[in-house]
Amino acid sequence: YEISTRPGLCCQAVPDKPATRSNLVQILGEEERIDVDDMIEECIRKAIVM
Repeated sequence: YEISTRPGLCCQAVPDKPATRSNLVQILGEEERIDVDDMIEECIRKAIVM
């Protein structure tokens, strides 16, 4: 928690009071907005085999 409230070196959008617990209903709602299959396909297309 303490490290999360410090000013960021490159990003000044650091919250004064970061969340320390989650809300399951809110998380499930956000997950519904994500097209996981499309995200996976995009990652595979952009993958580089070394």
